Amino acid sequence: MTDTLTDILDQLRRSRREVFAELMKHPDSLLDGICKLSFGSVPARWVVLNFADHDEEHLVQIVHTLQSVPGWHRSKANILLGAAEATRGALLATLTGLGDDDLDVIPESPAGEWSLRQTLSHIIFVEHAYRIDVLHAIEHFKSGEAFDDLPDVDLPYNYPEASFTELIGKLDAARDQTLEELQHVDDADLQAPTIWDGLRVDVNFLMMRLAHHEREHTTHIQKWRVQTGRHQTEFQRLLGQGWVTHGRLRRQLAGVDEDALQQKPFEGEWSAAEILEQLLAADHVIKRNINMATMEEGTR
Repeated sequence: MTDTLTDILDQLRRSRREVFAELMKHPDSLLDGICKLSFGSVPARWVVLNFADHDEEHLVQIVHTLQSVPGWHRSKANILLGAAEATRGALLATLTGLGDDDLDVIPESPAGEWSLRQTLSHIIFVEHAYRIDVLHAIEHFKSGEAFDDLPDVDLPYNYPEASFTELIGKLDAARDQTLEELQHVDDADLQAPTIWDGLRVDVNFLMMRLAHHEREHTTHIQKWRVQTGRHQTEFQRLLGQGWVTHGRLRRQLAGVDEDALQQKPFEGEWSAAEILEQLLAADHVIKRNINMATMEEGTR
């Protein structure tokens, strides 16, 4: 395999978006249909859940594989980045089913609530700002200079013309840059002093905030959906579980180097790279099976 881990994860993310966008065109009633698979007939609802179930199956396999690589371990910085990848999966699950028509809707009450566009723009801004602040703090720490203040950041705080797809792309790009630039942070540098919300903290705290901040606004968006009546359908909730497990998968892969990616734990077993190739192909197989569901009477 010549693709890097970043390339593979990008392909998985893009492929899942494409597959889910097609499947969300189906009504909830399809979930009561029947899918005829090689081993028998099962409810379509079960097959939709298979995106998450299949992820989890191979997530366990990847964890086992990486634990078997001699001498390999994950830095604390990458454990922190992995936590942010898990919360990103939860955020994407919460966003499942939303689109352009939802971006600028503001709850009627209480006053002062944000639109979805404002919330997503804020998440993007903060992701960039935290990365910049971490790198600034470490630069001062390594040079022995006294830490004085946070750097000025010239970043847009809102994207008034962006579509929903474009905002998701900006979320992806911000996270990819964070992973690229912070994955090599040394454990010792996590104690570098910095500032958060006027308080003296360290880089460890700020990197942990990547996950904490996203969890805060995932809950914010869940509240917004209730306030605006934009409840998820059952189909959307089931597909959203596929984003939750996608985030958990990325959590385990944060900071994995190319050597570890290619290692096989035992003769005849797959490497993590081979497992990821299989995951990429599986989404399209699951989609095909769902699309072929027939409306025979099924059982839950």
